[in-house]
Amino acid sequence: MVKSKTVKSWNFPCLGFEFDESENVVKIYCTICSEFYSSSKNSTSDVRGRVEDQVDKLVKGTLVVKKSNFSDHVSKSRSYQTAVISLNEKRRLADTESLLSSAEVAEPVQETSRQTTILSHLRQLTKQQHENLIKKFQIAHFVTEKGKSFALYEDFCKFVRDVHQVNLGISYSERRSGAEMVKYLALSARQQKITEPLNTDQLHYYSVSYDGSSSAKTMDEKELFLIKTCKNGKPCIDVMSLEEVKDANAESLKVALQNSIDKTEFTFDRKDIEIGICKDGAAVNIGYFNLVKADIGDHLILVLHVSSP
Repeated sequence: MVKSKTVKSWNFPCLGFEFDESENVVKIYCTICSEFYSSSKNSTSDVRGRVEDQVDKLVKGTLVVKKSNFSDHVSKSRSYQTAVISLNEKRRLADTESLLSSAEVAEPVQETSRQTTILSHLRQLTKQQHENLIKKFQIAHFVTEKGKSFALYEDFCKFVRDVHQVNLGISYSERRSGAEMVKYLALSARQQKITEPLNTDQLHYYSVSYDGSSSAKTMDEKELFLIKTCKNGKPCIDVMSLEEVKDANAESLKVALQNSIDKTEFTFDRKDIEIGICKDGAAVNIGYFNLVKADIGDHLILVLHVSSP
């Protein structure tokens, strides 16, 4: 008998299995083929052979627990490939229809697309989909916070599915999807907290702070740009972006700041709202401040948070 621990180590995302009290696997099945071919409308490939003959068994579940059989199923079976393509297309169409329907019932918005929140275009989720998405985001947030590879995100999703028997579904369960989800949510948060309030005059001014930030893994250095606003008398500091700086000179820093500002999609003139820059007192930063001040105006304030002898 094959133990459940062994089957988990095979790392097939679509491999489902059942085990007894002794953790002996008593049945394995393909979750993708089971979902697709459970409908009487869908039939397996007409092409026959050792690999295709296994498909019907993997739809209902088979007692033959062999890694080689399942590996052949995933890599060679035409029926499996058909199921994957069809389910992906089905989900894509469902997402598109949901987006269109939500757009139809949405309240009218201004013509300026930059003032439209990204979150208003999220498709309507069922309660279960909502709970699953929260679980996946919690995993992605943990991986990001710890500075780990998103390969760990994918492993955690499999762990929750296989060990805790919680079906998180296929969507957003891969490492790339986890990284994209965090990036997307970060952009949404930036738009809600920075772009929209400043574009719509809810916030009336801002200042910029920046400093070098090194990767703990690669030791590559980028400039981290922060934006400081004031809401109801309380200061708010948010991240704008990380930017690569071509050279360690004032002109390159100015270009990096402009790139960061461009990503926020402000619709106003910086001269009217930008009031200050915060940086340490290194000579290159004094030169950089003078370049920006020439563009923004004499009202721009330089705040030094560290003195430089």
